[in-house]
Amino acid sequence: MPTLIRMTERADLISTGELAKRLGFTPRTIQRWRERGWITPAIVAPRSGRARWIEADVREQLRRVDLAEDDGE
Repeated sequence: MPTLIRMTERADLISTGELAKRLGFTPRTIQRWRERGWITPAIVAPRSGRARWIEADVREQLRRVDLAEDDGE
């Protein structure tokens, strides 16, 4: 479930496409990671369902996934 964010973080919110560009993957890969529960958006727009991300948060979430795989989970 998306978390509440502080107003100061709103400027850090980026689209799925922008996140994909910054990480060097396709938007579809970002969507798959989200479907698998590996990453969670900062917010999801109620009407459109569009996700908005904070890049640093996603990078941390991916580090945790990588660490879990290294531990054999």
